[in-house]
Amino acid sequence: MNRPGALPLVLAFSLLFGACASVRHDPALAPGAALAEPEETALWHALVPPEEEAQGHSGFFFLEGGQDAYETRLLAIESAARTIDLQYYIWDFDGSGRAISEALFRAAERGVHVRALVDGYLIDNSAEPLKRIVQHPNIEVRIYNAFRTSFYPSYLRYGELILDFPRLNQRMHNKIIAVDNTVAIIGGRNVNDTYFALDEEHYFLDRDVVIAGPITKDVSASFDAFWNSPYAVPVSAFVEDEVVPFSFATVWNEIFAYDMEAFPLPRRI
Repeated sequence: MNRPGALPLVLAFSLLFGACASVRHDPALAPGAALAEPEETALWHALVPPEEEAQGHSGFFFLEGGQDAYETRLLAIESAARTIDLQYYIWDFDGSGRAISEALFRAAERGVHVRALVDGYLIDNSAEPLKRIVQHPNIEVRIYNAFRTSFYPSYLRYGELILDFPRLNQRMHNKIIAVDNTVAIIGGRNVNDTYFALDEEHYFLDRDVVIAGPITKDVSASFDAFWNSPYAVPVSAFVEDEVVPFSFATVWNEIFAYDMEAFPLPRRI
């Protein structure tokens, strides 16, 4: 005899798995690629001296502190003229996540093509703004190795983990932001207040490396490999109903209250 409540739970999972998007993207989806000729951008000319470029040299420096790591990301986004590629395990919508999202949206408004790839493990109903951000014609977001219960309450994923553990145990922990295929920030920090010394209770001490020059193309090639993976599913595949266009005036407080005017770091550089 079935235990009380077991059948409704099984039916609920069946409905969810049947209604949600596939965990693989449409094979007809056109592959994406990083900017082919970054040498033509103003950012390349500003950062890569011709004599260094001729020798194939690249430059780098370390980001140790959380505030520097946040502000350098913001500066990189605001310096973009053609493309921004982001790849993260965590992209939260706390203070820093909202500020960086606003900067990306401003970049898209001035014609920059934004591609963001986020691991699917933490994509639950708190990630709803992603569905709105992709309404902008210059912004694409894909979820890597998505759950069928993505954008649903997070407790549902535990049942799905049991049913599909070999696949769902394979996660993407890369952290990349590459601008105009010229400068990139790589390392250990995700987009979350705890990585930028903004959380009063926790701080993940970490390190990033900023690189500029020809080696950035290797970073972009790695990004493209994940972006074009069969497991990278466009967020649009999870949109079942008509989505309200993205608006900073309304979308944030629909997740949880946060006074962005009290955000302690610059929101523009």
